[in-house]
This record gives sequence, C-alpha cells and structure tokens, in this order.
Amino acid sequence: LKTTDGGESWQHLPNTPVQFYDIFFLDEDKGWGISRRDSYFTDNGGESWQRVDVNSMVSPFDESFSQIQFVSPQVGWAMLGRGEVWRSDNGGLNWHKQLAVDTENYFDFHFISMHFTDALHGWVLASYCPHDAFCAFNHIIYRTQDGGQTWEEVYTQEPEPVMHYQLFFLDDSTGWAGSFSLGVYKTTDAGYTWNYFALPLPEPLPGQCVFPGGVVEVEFINDTLGMLATYGFYFSNCNGYGEMGFFVSTDGGQSWKRQLPVRPSSLYQDIDMTSDSVAYFSDGFTLYRYRGRPAQCSSVLEVEGA
Repeated sequence: LKTTDGGESWQHLPNTPVQFYDIFFLDEDKGWGISRRDSYFTDNGGESWQRVDVNSMVSPFDESFSQIQFVSPQVGWAMLGRGEVWRSDNGGLNWHKQLAVDTENYFDFHFISMHFTDALHGWVLASYCPHDAFCAFNHIIYRTQDGGQTWEEVYTQEPEPVMHYQLFFLDDSTGWAGSFSLGVYKTTDAGYTWNYFALPLPEPLPGQCVFPGGVVEVEFINDTLGMLATYGFYFSNCNGYGEMGFFVSTDGGQSWKRQLPVRPSSLYQDIDMTSDSVAYFSDGFTLYRYRGRPAQCSSVLEVEGA
C-alpha cells in the first residue's frame, strides 16, 4: 500500500513482486525491500521493482535477510539473522560483507536489530546462549564508527531485565532499546552503558491473568519526544487475548504515558515519526495516525482511525 496524502487514502501497488519481510524508503521514490531470500529496489515509489542478485549473501540453509537500511541513495546495509552485516555502495546493486560473527562458541546466536544514524555510525544487537550454560537471551551490542569497516563489542548483558527487539539511535551517542520486561533502556554514551526505565502499567482487574509482554518498537524524533509500542501485558478474563499499549515520552524516555490500548497482542508492530506532531503506528491489523504536540506526558494525542 502507498499513500501520498498523509494517510487519508491508500493505493494498492499491484506490481509488488513478493511479500517483503522489511522495506525502507529514503524518500518518496527510492526504496528497498527484502524477502527471506531476495532483495529488490524501486526508484518510482514502488510502482515497479528490480530484483538484485544476492546469491552470494544467502544460502537455502540459513535464516537470511531480516533488516535493511540506507542512509543515502548509494550507501546502505542489510542484516542477516545468522550473524552477518553486508554493505552496498551503489544503491543495493552489489554487496560486500562487513561483519560476520564466529558463532561456534554460541548456541542459537542471531542478530535482532540494526540501526545506522549516518554513513559512519551504526549498531547491531545480537542474542545468544553459550554452549555450556542454559540461558535466556544474553545480548551483545556491536558498534562501528567507520561505516562498518571495523566493529567493537560495546555492551554485553545477561538476563533481567532482558534487552530485546529494536535498537534506535538518534545520533552517535543517544539511543534506546526495548525489553521483554515492559521497560525501555537508554544510553547517552553510544551504547557502553544503559539505564532502564519501567513503564507505568494499569493494575489487573479481578479475574485477569497477568502476562509480562514486552516493548517491541521504540522511536524518538528528537532528544525529548518519543513513542513506543508494547505487546500484551495481561490477559483479559484469562481468555488468551492480551492487550497492547502505545506510549509517549516527552522527557527523553525517563517517563511514559499510555495513550491508548489496541488490539490483541501482536509482535508485528511499527512506528514511524515523521515530525514532532505527526506519527504513524501499525499494530499488525490497523494503521493509525497520530497528530498533536504534547507538552508533557499527561497530554493525550489525537487518534485517527482507531
């Protein structure tokens, strides 16, 4: 689907070649899409797509593409879940490997999230377990300051509370990450240290079954205003239907105000803040548009399409 009027109307694009696992548009014309095994490029807003030969990057036996991002019409990166990051310098026509983790000493190692703020600075969040120990989601964050030529481990974490899902950086020092424990992490030193901020949650009513849930998407438009989405934090009447929430922060993520509940829990959520007054949110079923400029966390954004 494509919109050219801020979401008022939507056009189905009949020439989309496959079901994309991730898409990224740099502007209204230039975009890239990835399926599990293929990469595609469009220069006309999705009206048509060109397939890119990526046989050197993927194998039929590996979990393959999981995320793609470009910072200019020429420079971008593709993340493979098995522990690789590839870079393109010609708009996605050719790719070369930049980061490949030796996973022999890990069990169930995979990359979760990748984010670049410019052509030099980027981060990758990985999840793993050592072979000789039972664990749940130990994590490593890798950082590059030279466009992916070299990488360093800036952070390692053992569980509780667990950092997971999406990384988002506003600049080369300030970033946020979601967690399994309904809270958000924030760093102001490029990922070396993180502070944890729990979300305010409603008290379960009598007869409701508690379910922990987690933060699956977080994004900031500046150093104060940000939004995040969660999946179910309790089961209504214990019938298996979780409730999600959409939260807004106006103080850089230190406190959050829940704006609205949405459909039963889904991990397929996405937030796109286009300015400090307009944002789009998908809960996996419905697309919402939010308009407003809250002065503090108690403000309530206008909801359209709910």
